[in-house]
Formats: sequence, structure tokens, C-alpha cells
Amino acid sequence: MKFELVNGSYKSLKPFSWSNIPDFVVVTGKNGSGKTQLLELLNYHFGMDARKRTSESSPGRPFYQVQTKSDYGVIESKEVVFLPSHWNFGNIGSSNIQNLNQVINRIHSNIISPRDQEYSEIAAQLISLISKPKQEITVSDIHNNLPIDYYDYIHKIQIYEGLSETFKIYHGKYAELRDEGNSDNEIRQEIGDAPWEIINDLLDKANFPYKVIKPKSYIADYHFRLIGVKDSSIKINFEDLSAGEKVLISLGIWIFNTSRKKRLPKILLLDEPDAHLHPSAIKQFIDVVEKVLVNQYDVRVIMTTHSPTTVALAPEYALFEITSSPTLIKKIRKKDDGIGILTEGLLVVKSNSKYVLVEDKDDVQFYKAVFSVLKDLGKVNAAIPIIFIPASNKSANTSGGCTVVRNWVQKFVIEGADDIFQGLMDYDNGTNIKEGALETPNLKVVSRYSIENYLIDPILVYSSLLHENEIINVPGINLKHKDEHRVSKLPSSKLQLIANYIFREIEPLLPNLGKAERADIPISFINRRKLYYPKWFISRRGHDLYAKFKYKYKKGVDYNKLSNAMIRQQFIPKDLEQIMNLLQK
Repeated sequence: MKFELVNGSYKSLKPFSWSNIPDFVVVTGKNGSGKTQLLELLNYHFGMDARKRTSESSPGRPFYQVQTKSDYGVIESKEVVFLPSHWNFGNIGSSNIQNLNQVINRIHSNIISPRDQEYSEIAAQLISLISKPKQEITVSDIHNNLPIDYYDYIHKIQIYEGLSETFKIYHGKYAELRDEGNSDNEIRQEIGDAPWEIINDLLDKANFPYKVIKPKSYIADYHFRLIGVKDSSIKINFEDLSAGEKVLISLGIWIFNTSRKKRLPKILLLDEPDAHLHPSAIKQFIDVVEKVLVNQYDVRVIMTTHSPTTVALAPEYALFEITSSPTLIKKIRKKDDGIGILTEGLLVVKSNSKYVLVEDKDDVQFYKAVFSVLKDLGKVNAAIPIIFIPASNKSANTSGGCTVVRNWVQKFVIEGADDIFQGLMDYDNGTNIKEGALETPNLKVVSRYSIENYLIDPILVYSSLLHENEIINVPGINLKHKDEHRVSKLPSSKLQLIANYIFREIEPLLPNLGKAERADIPISFINRRKLYYPKWFISRRGHDLYAKFKYKYKKGVDYNKLSNAMIRQQFIPKDLEQIMNLLQK
């Protein structure tokens, strides 16, 4: 696609030509370079009908004497959506019959005597569906014909509201059609796929840790809630989500609402949609936009950003820089070239926060749990948050790992961002030390092969099994399911009995285990306990050891369960405490 400002000027934008615009674009630039103005200009060209465009280009109006052109072809104004930078969050909350009846009554009043503009579209839709003279339409007619996604008709911009009602109405219509003898396929052909399935599919593509709970009854009230993907005991309300998580949920709701009515736009303009996003959630957001909106639904997306993390994590083909005096929009050929722009933006986001690149999203969850425990115990400075950012996503088959972490940290250091960005890498049996990782400023290496060597700590495995009521009988230890809270309070001698017992059960599963690998290494913990672990447990490949522990202890060995055991027991090695304190300096 090509877009030009041929004549005139819009605010600070002067005539320019922008060619070879891909389907997904991330525009960055310094403050005042015109990022938001560019989206406004695109919306003027594509998103306004002829009447509106004529009005906006009259003398004294913002687009007076502005002339634009594009080779994109014919597009209707309703096929363009411009979402400005203020992403507000309404009350997805609960659904109840009283709220629904109030809406139906207001729609009915508006059909009989049109007064409220926001109800005009849904009123027209219902008049067409019911096929009766307006004065004969009843409240019951509206209730029986109300579109599943009626809330989107009424609140065009508040895309995140009314989902509870949407879920409830779909569930009710599905039940009615099923009772009439329709098959699942026949029902879906008539009313579409379930909204919770569409949204959960989107959340799954973004590796979101929660999924939406579907209604259990079409009669009872429904409250929009989410459940943990890996731990179903975790249930949270929408209002308890972070601002960034709300953005992702809102995007999912908007996709459901618009795709169901076949009203997905051809062009979506997003002004700094990442402004509310925690840096660790930015990768999720980018994945949703690229994989779902662009690749799956063929929506052309142009977004702006002032976030260095977004520039770092966006696909290279999508990156553009806008400059002023003169106005230019140019391709960022390599991410290396974008680092200078990115670090210009650090002045905006710079704070006490430390941004730490780690190898994968599993590392993010692990280190977040470690930092949370240390913060609760006063072992780290609570005034200096550490934000962990994954350099890759193994489940999505994207490249990453220690090489990516090292390369990015080196670039940040060169560009003067060494007081903001750091890296934390696995030991990898000394490979990263040999490759000079510690010679790179701001790059730290943990003491064990990988995070798995910390997670499968025998004390955490024992605690996890106890929590699951899968008790292993360690001679000299007499703890029951209800005694799990006592595990980390045991003296070192008792904890050593547990560790030795588990190590003895695992060692027969390990190939080529020599005498040198059986040598004991002292390990100190933040609760003043000191244990001795065999060298193989520290230095062998963590993924391989995890598989052996999983094979032996099954139900108790799980990333989330072991992380939760670590949080409950507050059982963390001193070397991780030291690493976290170094990252805060």
C-alpha cells in the first residue's frame, strides 16, 4: 500500500510519500514527531465518508486544504476503525436479569418513539428481524430477537462492556435451539461459535495464563470470570486483572463482536495501545495483533508506540520511524538501527524499574515468583521493581535463548541503556561463562544449569507432593497432608533426610553417573538452612532432570505446582537472592 500527503499540511505533518506499507505496521519516533497525527490523517483519508471529509476540510477546520491519496483502492468509511490512546475499561462484571430487562425496555421505547441515537442501529436491526409495524412490536418480541452481541451496537467504542450479557444470551439461545432438536453444527451455523471459545482461542494464541469461564446456566445470573490455564484453582474477576491484561481481553471481545457481524475493519489504527501494557505482556499483545487480526482476519493494522520494549519485540518487517522537519516515514531496516530510536524513548519510560531480559516465558514466571517472595521477606528493595521480559517463546517456536539475551544486552549497553536493561541467563554447565557472558556489563548468569534445576529442588518436590496428598514415606519424617506448612521450618538435618531420599530415588534413572558427579555441594537458603546436594543436580541439563523427576513423581512435578510450593515454603537459595540484589543496583 502507498499513502501520500500531496498538498497542504496537517498540524506538524508536511507533504510526504509513504510506500510499501505492510499489513502490520509499528510506527515509532521521538516525542513530537507526529505519530498520533499520522493516524489522524490516515483516519481522515480512509475513515471519513465524503460528507464528513468535506466538513472537516472547510476553512477553519483541521484538514483545510489538505489533499491525500492512496493506491489502496475502494474502502468504505465504516471499514476503518481508529482507536485513540485512551483505552478505558468498563464493567465487564456481572450479568443479571434486571439489567437486561432495563436495556430491552429502553430499546422498545426507542423503537416506538426514537429519541436516543445510541440505540438507533439496534432498533433498526430489530425492526428488520421482527417484521412487524413498529407500533405493534412488543417487549417480548425484542427479547426473543435480541442479537447475541447487542451490547456492541449500543456501545460502539466501549468494546469491552456487556460481555456477561453476551455470554448469557448466547448460552440461552443455544439451549433453546438444542431443546428444539438442533445439532451442535446446526446451532453454530445459526448463531455462530460461542463467544468464550473465540476469546479463549485468542488468549491461547497469546499464551495468556487464564481462560474465560463459560456460563453454567442460561437462567441464573452470570459473572464474567477467568480461570488459570495450568492451575484451575485460580479464579479471578475482570477487575482484578492488570491494565495490560484488560487490554488483551478487550481486544478479544472486540474481535468477537466485530467478526460475528462480519464488521471487522479492513484498516485498524491504534494509537499507543501498549501504553497500559506491562512490558512482559507486550509480546502477548503483538502476537494477538499479528497472528489473529492480521494473519487470521486479514485486518491491516497500523499502530504507534513510544515503548522501547514494543520496538524491541515487534517483527522487524513492521518497524517504521517517523521524523519531522521534513516529514519522513522510513523503514527501520534492522532492529539494530532501531535501538537508537528506542533508547531515545527511554527518557520517557525511565524510572526505578529494572528491565531484565530472560531466555523464555517460563523463566519470567519463575523469576517473578522468586522476586515476589524476596520482596515479601524484605530481602530485596521493594522500591525498585524488576520487570522480566522473555527473549523468546519456545512454545511458539520463536528463536531466542541465551544468544538473543546476550546480543540484546550488548546492544543496550552500546546505546547507553545500561542503567535500564539487563540480562539474566542460565549457567548451561558453564557454557555461558566460557563464552564470556560475564564480561558483558549488565549480564548475569545463575549458578545452576537452568531454572529447572531450581524448580525440582527435592524440598519443593516433597512439599508439592504433600500438598497434593501424595505422601512419600521418608524415614525419620512424619508429616501429613495438613502439615505442609511445616516443611521449610524443619531443621537442616531433617530436610537433608528428605533431599537424600529423593536423590537416591532419582539416581538410578540417570545414565553415566560417575563418582565425581556424586560429590556434595553446599547450598545455603534464605531461611538459614544449609543442605548438601550432589553435583549432578546442579550441573546436569535441567530439562533432562525435570523429565526424570516428572516420571518418578508425576502429579507433584509441574511448573506451576513447584513454583507455588516455592512461594508457600519461601524456600529459595541464597544465590538467587544475591542475583536479584545485583539486578537492582
